[in-house]
Amino acid sequence: MADIINFYDELLAGDREATLAEINSRLKELKLQLSSKVQRPSSHKDEWMRQLDLIEQAFIVFDDEDSRDRYDLELKRAGTPTDAETRAIDWTSRAWNYYFIGDNGAALVASRKAKEQSPKSAMPFVVSAWVQLKDNEWKQAKQEADEAFVLDDQVEDSVDVQMVRGTAYLFMGTREHKKDPAADFDRALASFQKVLPKAAPAEQAELHWRLGLTYDAMKNDAAAFDEGLQGLSVQAEISPIMRHNLELTTSSAINSLCNIGNDARKAISLYESKKTVISQSAMSDSSKQSITSNIDENLKRLKKLDDLWTRRKRAESVQMPTGGQPGFPLFVLVAAIVAFLIMIGAFSSGGAGAGAFFLLATIGLVVFLVVRINAANQYKAEMEAFKSAQAELDKIAHQLDVKPPLTEAIWMKGD
Repeated sequence: MADIINFYDELLAGDREATLAEINSRLKELKLQLSSKVQRPSSHKDEWMRQLDLIEQAFIVFDDEDSRDRYDLELKRAGTPTDAETRAIDWTSRAWNYYFIGDNGAALVASRKAKEQSPKSAMPFVVSAWVQLKDNEWKQAKQEADEAFVLDDQVEDSVDVQMVRGTAYLFMGTREHKKDPAADFDRALASFQKVLPKAAPAEQAELHWRLGLTYDAMKNDAAAFDEGLQGLSVQAEISPIMRHNLELTTSSAINSLCNIGNDARKAISLYESKKTVISQSAMSDSSKQSITSNIDENLKRLKKLDDLWTRRKRAESVQMPTGGQPGFPLFVLVAAIVAFLIMIGAFSSGGAGAGAFFLLATIGLVVFLVVRINAANQYKAEMEAFKSAQAELDKIAHQLDVKPPLTEAIWMKGD
Protein backbone atom coordinates (compact mmCIF):
# COMPACT_ATOMS: atom_id res chain seq x y z
CA MET A 1 0.00 0.00 0.00
CA ALA A 2 2.94 2.31 0.63
CA ASP A 3 3.83 2.25 -3.07
CA ILE A 4 0.48 3.63 -4.25
CA ILE A 5 -1.37 6.71 -3.03
CA ASN A 6 -5.10 6.44 -2.50
CA PHE A 7 -6.22 9.67 -4.17
CA TYR A 8 -9.83 8.88 -3.39
CA ASP A 9 -9.19 8.99 0.36
CA GLU A 10 -6.43 11.58 0.25
CA LEU A 11 -8.12 14.17 -1.94
CA LEU A 12 -11.71 13.16 -2.76
CA ALA A 13 -13.30 12.21 0.57
CA GLY A 14 -13.35 8.55 -0.44
CA ASP A 15 -15.82 9.13 -3.27
CA ARG A 16 -15.12 6.37 -5.80
CA GLU A 17 -18.46 6.82 -7.56
CA ALA A 18 -17.70 10.30 -8.89
CA THR A 19 -17.43 10.69 -12.64
CA LEU A 20 -14.15 11.63 -14.27
CA ALA A 21 -15.50 15.13 -14.94
CA GLU A 22 -16.55 15.53 -11.30
CA ILE A 23 -13.17 14.34 -10.06
CA ASN A 24 -11.25 16.75 -12.26
CA SER A 25 -13.54 19.62 -11.28
CA ARG A 26 -12.88 18.93 -7.58
CA LEU A 27 -9.15 18.63 -8.17
CA LYS A 28 -9.10 21.98 -9.98
CA GLU A 29 -10.98 23.65 -7.13
CA LEU A 30 -8.64 22.06 -4.60
CA LYS A 31 -5.58 23.19 -6.54
CA LEU A 32 -6.90 26.74 -6.80
CA GLN A 33 -7.57 26.96 -3.06
CA LEU A 34 -4.22 25.48 -2.00
CA SER A 35 -2.25 27.51 -4.55
CA SER A 36 -3.31 30.72 -2.82
CA LYS A 37 -2.44 29.40 0.64
CA VAL A 38 1.13 28.34 -0.21
CA GLN A 39 1.96 31.92 -1.25
CA ARG A 40 2.27 33.04 2.38
CA PRO A 41 3.84 31.75 5.61
CA SER A 42 1.85 29.10 7.45
CA SER A 43 2.48 26.24 9.85
CA HIS A 44 0.92 23.99 7.23
CA LYS A 45 2.74 25.30 4.16
CA ASP A 46 4.94 22.23 3.63
CA GLU A 47 1.97 19.90 3.79
CA TRP A 48 0.01 22.08 1.38
CA MET A 49 2.94 21.94 -1.03
CA ARG A 50 2.85 18.14 -0.75
CA GLN A 51 -0.88 18.20 -1.42
CA LEU A 52 -0.35 20.26 -4.56
CA ASP A 53 2.16 17.68 -5.76
CA LEU A 54 -0.40 14.93 -5.09
CA ILE A 55 -3.00 16.85 -7.07
CA GLU A 56 -0.69 17.02 -10.09
CA GLN A 57 -0.18 13.26 -9.83
CA ALA A 58 -3.93 12.77 -9.55
CA PHE A 59 -4.52 14.77 -12.72
CA ILE A 60 -2.34 12.24 -14.57
CA VAL A 61 -4.13 9.27 -13.03
CA PHE A 62 -7.58 10.68 -13.82
CA ASP A 63 -6.67 11.90 -17.28
CA ASP A 64 -8.99 9.42 -18.99
CA GLU A 65 -11.12 6.37 -18.22
CA ASP A 66 -8.45 3.85 -19.20
CA SER A 67 -5.90 5.44 -16.88
CA ARG A 68 -8.46 5.51 -14.07
CA ASP A 69 -9.34 1.83 -14.62
CA ARG A 70 -5.67 0.83 -14.40
CA TYR A 71 -5.26 2.88 -11.23
CA ASP A 72 -8.39 1.39 -9.63
CA LEU A 73 -7.05 -2.11 -10.34
CA GLU A 74 -3.67 -1.28 -8.77
CA LEU A 75 -5.42 0.22 -5.76
CA LYS A 76 -7.51 -2.90 -5.32
CA ARG A 77 -4.43 -5.13 -5.46
CA ALA A 78 -2.68 -2.95 -2.87
CA GLY A 79 -5.24 -3.95 -0.26
CA THR A 80 -6.14 -2.31 3.04
CA PRO A 81 -3.72 0.25 4.53
CA THR A 82 -1.69 -0.85 7.54
CA ASP A 83 -2.15 0.64 11.01
CA ALA A 84 1.11 2.53 10.60
CA GLU A 85 -0.08 4.03 7.33
CA THR A 86 -3.38 5.02 8.94
CA ARG A 87 -1.61 6.72 11.84
CA ALA A 88 0.59 8.63 9.36
CA ILE A 89 -2.40 10.34 7.75
CA ASP A 90 -2.33 14.13 8.07
CA TRP A 91 -5.92 14.62 9.12
CA THR A 92 -5.67 18.41 9.01
CA SER A 93 -4.82 18.32 5.31
CA ARG A 94 -7.58 15.84 4.69
CA ALA A 95 -10.05 18.05 6.54
CA TRP A 96 -9.08 21.02 4.38
CA ASN A 97 -9.28 18.95 1.20
CA TYR A 98 -12.72 17.62 2.03
CA TYR A 99 -13.93 21.11 2.94
CA PHE A 100 -12.61 22.62 -0.29
CA ILE A 101 -14.37 20.03 -2.46
CA GLY A 102 -17.62 20.58 -0.57
CA ASP A 103 -17.89 17.39 1.51
CA ASN A 104 -18.70 19.00 4.86
CA GLY A 105 -19.52 15.77 6.66
CA ALA A 106 -16.17 14.21 5.82
CA ALA A 107 -14.43 17.51 6.62
CA LEU A 108 -15.97 17.58 10.10
CA VAL A 109 -14.99 13.99 10.83
CA ALA A 110 -11.45 14.63 9.59
CA SER A 111 -11.18 17.80 11.67
CA ARG A 112 -12.13 15.85 14.81
CA LYS A 113 -9.40 13.33 14.07
CA ALA A 114 -7.02 16.22 13.40
CA LYS A 115 -7.77 17.71 16.84
CA GLU A 116 -6.91 14.36 18.43
CA GLN A 117 -3.78 14.08 16.31
CA SER A 118 -2.58 17.68 16.85
CA PRO A 119 -4.38 19.09 19.92
CA LYS A 120 -2.20 22.21 20.05
CA SER A 121 -2.63 23.15 16.39
CA ALA A 122 -5.01 25.93 15.42
CA MET A 123 -5.78 24.61 11.93
CA PRO A 124 -8.14 21.73 12.82
CA PHE A 125 -10.29 24.22 14.73
CA VAL A 126 -10.24 26.58 11.73
CA VAL A 127 -11.58 23.87 9.40
CA SER A 128 -14.18 22.83 11.96
CA ALA A 129 -15.32 26.45 12.33
CA TRP A 130 -15.84 26.78 8.57
CA VAL A 131 -17.93 23.62 8.51
CA GLN A 132 -20.01 24.87 11.45
CA LEU A 133 -20.61 28.15 9.61
CA LYS A 134 -21.87 26.25 6.58
CA ASP A 135 -24.25 24.38 8.84
CA ASN A 136 -25.43 27.68 10.40
CA GLU A 137 -24.06 26.65 13.79
CA TRP A 138 -22.87 30.17 14.52
CA LYS A 139 -22.16 29.91 18.22
CA GLN A 140 -20.25 26.66 17.79
CA ALA A 141 -18.30 28.19 14.92
CA LYS A 142 -17.42 31.17 17.10
CA GLN A 143 -16.15 28.82 19.84
CA GLU A 144 -14.04 26.89 17.35
CA ALA A 145 -12.64 30.13 15.92
CA ASP A 146 -11.82 31.44 19.40
CA GLU A 147 -10.04 28.16 20.19
CA ALA A 148 -7.98 28.55 17.01
CA PHE A 149 -7.17 32.15 17.95
CA VAL A 150 -5.86 31.10 21.37
CA LEU A 151 -3.79 28.22 19.95
CA ASP A 152 -2.23 30.39 17.24
CA ASP A 153 0.12 32.03 19.74
CA GLN A 154 2.93 32.37 17.17
CA VAL A 155 0.54 34.07 14.71
CA GLU A 156 1.69 31.62 12.03
CA ASP A 157 -1.81 30.96 10.81
CA SER A 158 -3.34 34.36 11.50
CA VAL A 159 -4.82 34.73 8.01
CA ASP A 160 -6.82 31.50 8.30
CA VAL A 161 -7.73 32.19 11.92
CA GLN A 162 -8.84 35.80 11.50
CA MET A 163 -10.76 35.11 8.30
CA VAL A 164 -12.94 32.46 9.91
CA ARG A 165 -13.19 34.42 13.18
CA GLY A 166 -14.29 37.55 11.36
CA THR A 167 -16.87 35.54 9.43
CA ALA A 168 -18.19 34.09 12.69
CA TYR A 169 -18.62 37.61 14.08
CA LEU A 170 -20.38 38.64 10.88
CA PHE A 171 -22.80 35.73 11.14
CA MET A 172 -23.43 36.51 14.81
CA GLY A 173 -24.26 40.13 13.94
CA THR A 174 -26.71 39.20 11.22
CA ARG A 175 -28.70 36.62 13.16
CA GLU A 176 -32.38 37.36 13.70
CA HIS A 177 -33.46 39.52 16.64
CA LYS A 178 -29.90 40.67 17.35
CA LYS A 179 -30.47 43.83 19.40
CA ASP A 180 -27.06 45.43 18.98
CA PRO A 181 -25.08 43.93 16.07
CA ALA A 182 -22.69 46.89 15.76
CA ALA A 183 -20.06 45.39 18.08
CA ASP A 184 -20.04 42.10 16.14
CA PHE A 185 -19.71 43.93 12.84
CA ASP A 186 -16.84 46.03 14.17
CA ARG A 187 -15.03 42.89 15.35
CA ALA A 188 -15.60 41.30 11.93
CA LEU A 189 -14.13 44.33 10.17
CA ALA A 190 -11.15 44.38 12.51
CA SER A 191 -10.44 40.68 11.92
CA PHE A 192 -10.56 40.98 8.12
CA GLN A 193 -8.57 44.21 7.97
CA LYS A 194 -5.89 42.92 10.35
CA VAL A 195 -4.77 40.14 8.01
CA LEU A 196 -5.50 41.75 4.65
CA PRO A 197 -1.84 42.80 4.11
CA LYS A 198 -0.59 39.29 5.03
CA ALA A 199 -2.96 37.37 2.78
CA ALA A 200 -2.09 35.98 -0.63
CA PRO A 201 -3.65 37.89 -3.57
CA ALA A 202 -6.53 35.43 -4.09
CA GLU A 203 -7.19 35.50 -0.34
CA GLN A 204 -7.19 39.30 -0.45
CA ALA A 205 -9.99 39.13 -3.01
CA GLU A 206 -11.97 36.94 -0.64
CA LEU A 207 -11.27 39.23 2.31
CA HIS A 208 -12.53 42.21 0.30
CA TRP A 209 -15.71 40.25 -0.40
CA ARG A 210 -16.19 39.50 3.30
CA LEU A 211 -15.52 43.14 4.15
CA GLY A 212 -18.12 44.08 1.54
CA LEU A 213 -20.65 41.73 3.12
CA THR A 214 -19.99 43.28 6.52
CA TYR A 215 -20.45 46.82 5.21
CA ASP A 216 -23.60 45.69 3.41
CA ALA A 217 -24.98 44.39 6.72
CA MET A 218 -24.06 47.75 8.27
CA LYS A 219 -25.95 49.57 5.46
CA ASN A 220 -22.73 51.28 4.38
CA ASP A 221 -23.26 50.92 0.64
CA ALA A 222 -20.38 53.18 -0.41
CA ALA A 223 -17.87 51.09 1.56
CA ALA A 224 -19.40 47.83 0.26
CA PHE A 225 -18.98 49.11 -3.30
CA ASP A 226 -15.33 50.04 -2.67
CA GLU A 227 -14.58 46.61 -1.23
CA GLY A 228 -16.22 44.85 -4.17
CA LEU A 229 -14.27 47.00 -6.59
CA GLN A 230 -10.97 46.29 -4.82
CA GLY A 231 -11.68 42.57 -4.64
CA LEU A 232 -12.40 42.32 -8.35
CA SER A 233 -9.31 44.40 -9.16
CA VAL A 234 -6.92 42.02 -7.38
CA GLN A 235 -4.57 40.57 -9.99
CA ALA A 236 -4.86 36.90 -9.10
CA GLU A 237 -6.68 33.79 -10.19
CA ILE A 238 -9.75 33.43 -8.03
CA SER A 239 -12.46 30.81 -8.15
CA PRO A 240 -15.50 31.44 -10.38
CA ILE A 241 -17.77 31.33 -7.33
CA MET A 242 -15.75 33.98 -5.49
CA ARG A 243 -15.64 36.19 -8.59
CA HIS A 244 -19.39 35.82 -8.94
CA ASN A 245 -19.87 36.70 -5.25
CA LEU A 246 -17.80 39.85 -5.65
CA GLU A 247 -19.76 40.85 -8.75
CA LEU A 248 -23.04 40.42 -6.87
CA THR A 249 -21.78 42.41 -3.89
CA THR A 250 -20.63 45.23 -6.17
CA SER A 251 -23.85 45.28 -8.19
CA SER A 252 -26.00 45.23 -5.06
CA ALA A 253 -24.08 48.18 -3.61
CA ILE A 254 -24.46 50.10 -6.88
CA ASN A 255 -28.22 49.52 -6.84
CA SER A 256 -28.50 50.76 -3.27
CA LEU A 257 -26.37 53.84 -3.96
CA CYS A 258 -28.15 54.84 -7.17
CA ASN A 259 -31.82 54.11 -6.49
CA ILE A 260 -32.82 57.19 -4.51
CA GLY A 261 -36.47 58.04 -4.08
CA ASN A 262 -38.45 58.94 -7.20
CA ASP A 263 -35.77 61.08 -8.84
CA ALA A 264 -35.18 58.90 -11.90
CA ARG A 265 -32.98 61.42 -13.65
CA LYS A 266 -30.62 61.73 -10.71
CA ALA A 267 -30.52 57.93 -10.43
CA ILE A 268 -29.68 57.70 -14.14
CA SER A 269 -26.80 60.14 -13.62
CA LEU A 270 -25.50 58.12 -10.64
CA TYR A 271 -25.66 54.85 -12.57
CA GLU A 272 -23.82 56.43 -15.49
CA SER A 273 -21.07 57.63 -13.15
CA LYS A 274 -20.70 54.13 -11.62
CA LYS A 275 -20.58 52.67 -15.12
CA THR A 276 -17.64 54.94 -15.87
CA VAL A 277 -15.88 53.85 -12.67
CA ILE A 278 -16.37 50.18 -13.58
CA SER A 279 -15.10 50.67 -17.13
CA GLN A 280 -11.94 52.38 -15.84
CA SER A 281 -11.23 49.81 -13.11
CA ALA A 282 -8.62 47.04 -13.18
CA MET A 283 -11.15 44.20 -12.95
CA SER A 284 -11.42 41.58 -15.67
CA ASP A 285 -13.46 42.21 -18.81
CA SER A 286 -15.92 39.46 -17.84
CA SER A 287 -16.56 41.12 -14.45
CA LYS A 288 -16.96 44.51 -16.12
CA GLN A 289 -19.49 42.99 -18.48
CA SER A 290 -21.42 41.32 -15.66
CA ILE A 291 -21.68 44.49 -13.55
CA THR A 292 -22.30 46.74 -16.55
CA SER A 293 -25.13 44.44 -17.61
CA ASN A 294 -26.80 45.04 -14.23
CA ILE A 295 -26.29 48.79 -14.64
CA ASP A 296 -27.72 48.77 -18.17
CA GLU A 297 -30.82 46.89 -16.98
CA ASN A 298 -31.34 49.54 -14.31
CA LEU A 299 -30.76 52.37 -16.79
CA LYS A 300 -33.37 50.83 -19.09
CA ARG A 301 -35.78 50.61 -16.16
CA LEU A 302 -35.05 54.16 -14.99
CA LYS A 303 -35.43 55.70 -18.44
CA LYS A 304 -38.81 54.03 -18.64
CA LEU A 305 -39.63 55.42 -15.19
CA ASP A 306 -38.48 58.89 -16.22
CA ASP A 307 -40.80 58.72 -19.23
CA LEU A 308 -43.63 57.54 -16.97
CA TRP A 309 -43.06 60.37 -14.49
CA THR A 310 -43.00 62.90 -17.33
CA ARG A 311 -46.25 61.52 -18.68
CA ARG A 312 -47.69 61.52 -15.16
CA LYS A 313 -46.86 65.19 -14.62
CA ARG A 314 -48.35 66.01 -17.99
CA ALA A 315 -51.52 64.08 -17.17
CA GLU A 316 -51.76 65.64 -13.67
CA SER A 317 -51.64 69.11 -15.25
CA VAL A 318 -54.91 68.44 -17.09
CA GLN A 319 -57.64 69.97 -14.93
CA MET A 320 -61.36 69.23 -14.87
CA PRO A 321 -63.29 72.09 -16.52
CA THR A 322 -64.93 74.37 -13.96
CA GLY A 323 -68.64 75.06 -13.84
CA GLY A 324 -71.35 73.04 -15.43
CA GLN A 325 -71.61 72.09 -19.05
CA PRO A 326 -73.37 74.87 -21.00
CA GLY A 327 -76.72 73.68 -22.32
CA PHE A 328 -77.95 74.25 -25.84
CA PRO A 329 -79.70 77.71 -25.97
CA LEU A 330 -82.90 76.59 -27.72
CA PHE A 331 -84.73 79.77 -26.60
CA VAL A 332 -82.04 81.94 -28.21
CA LEU A 333 -82.31 79.95 -31.45
CA VAL A 334 -86.06 80.45 -31.53
CA ALA A 335 -85.62 84.14 -30.74
CA ALA A 336 -83.10 84.52 -33.56
CA ILE A 337 -85.47 82.87 -36.03
CA VAL A 338 -88.35 85.08 -34.93
CA ALA A 339 -86.19 88.23 -35.13
CA PHE A 340 -85.03 87.22 -38.60
CA LEU A 341 -88.61 86.72 -39.82
CA ILE A 342 -89.73 90.04 -38.34
CA MET A 343 -86.74 91.73 -40.00
CA ILE A 344 -87.74 90.30 -43.40
CA GLY A 345 -91.34 91.44 -42.92
CA ALA A 346 -90.25 94.94 -41.82
CA PHE A 347 -88.02 95.50 -44.82
CA SER A 348 -90.73 94.13 -47.14
CA SER A 349 -93.35 96.56 -45.79
CA GLY A 350 -91.02 99.55 -46.07
CA GLY A 351 -90.23 99.87 -42.39
CA ALA A 352 -86.48 100.46 -42.71
CA GLY A 353 -86.01 101.53 -39.10
CA ALA A 354 -87.76 98.48 -37.68
CA GLY A 355 -85.99 96.24 -40.16
CA ALA A 356 -82.60 97.60 -39.15
CA PHE A 357 -83.40 97.08 -35.47
CA PHE A 358 -84.41 93.46 -35.95
CA LEU A 359 -81.36 92.90 -38.20
CA LEU A 360 -79.10 93.93 -35.34
CA ALA A 361 -81.14 91.80 -32.94
CA THR A 362 -80.81 88.79 -35.24
CA ILE A 363 -77.06 89.27 -35.56
CA GLY A 364 -76.68 89.59 -31.77
CA LEU A 365 -78.71 86.49 -31.12
CA VAL A 366 -76.73 84.48 -33.70
CA VAL A 367 -73.42 85.65 -32.17
CA PHE A 368 -74.66 84.68 -28.71
CA LEU A 369 -75.80 81.34 -30.07
CA VAL A 370 -72.40 80.64 -31.68
CA VAL A 371 -70.55 81.61 -28.46
CA ARG A 372 -72.74 79.29 -26.40
CA ILE A 373 -72.28 76.41 -28.84
CA ASN A 374 -68.48 76.94 -28.85
CA ALA A 375 -68.45 77.03 -25.05
CA ALA A 376 -70.35 73.75 -24.92
CA ASN A 377 -67.98 72.14 -27.42
CA GLN A 378 -64.94 73.42 -25.51
CA TYR A 379 -66.31 72.09 -22.23
CA LYS A 380 -66.91 68.72 -23.86
CA ALA A 381 -63.38 68.66 -25.29
CA GLU A 382 -61.85 69.63 -21.93
CA MET A 383 -63.87 66.97 -20.13
CA GLU A 384 -62.78 64.31 -22.63
CA ALA A 385 -59.15 65.42 -22.19
CA PHE A 386 -59.54 65.22 -18.40
CA LYS A 387 -61.04 61.72 -18.56
CA SER A 388 -58.27 60.62 -20.91
CA ALA A 389 -55.66 62.04 -18.50
CA GLN A 390 -57.25 60.18 -15.58
CA ALA A 391 -57.18 56.94 -17.55
CA GLU A 392 -53.53 57.60 -18.34
CA LEU A 393 -52.78 58.17 -14.64
CA ASP A 394 -54.43 54.88 -13.71
CA LYS A 395 -52.37 53.10 -16.36
CA ILE A 396 -49.12 54.75 -15.22
CA ALA A 397 -49.78 53.92 -11.55
CA HIS A 398 -49.57 50.20 -12.34
CA GLN A 399 -46.22 50.65 -14.09
CA LEU A 400 -44.38 52.83 -11.60
CA ASP A 401 -43.63 50.14 -9.00
CA VAL A 402 -40.62 48.67 -10.82
CA LYS A 403 -37.89 47.13 -8.65
CA PRO A 404 -34.12 47.20 -9.37
CA PRO A 405 -33.11 44.06 -11.25
CA LEU A 406 -30.80 41.91 -9.13
CA THR A 407 -32.04 38.37 -9.13
CA GLU A 408 -29.62 36.73 -6.68
CA ALA A 409 -28.99 37.27 -2.99
CA ILE A 410 -25.41 38.24 -2.18
CA TRP A 411 -25.21 36.52 1.18
CA MET A 412 -22.63 33.82 1.70
CA LYS A 413 -22.94 32.10 -1.66
CA GLY A 414 -20.35 29.34 -1.85
CA ASP A 415 -19.03 30.23 1.58
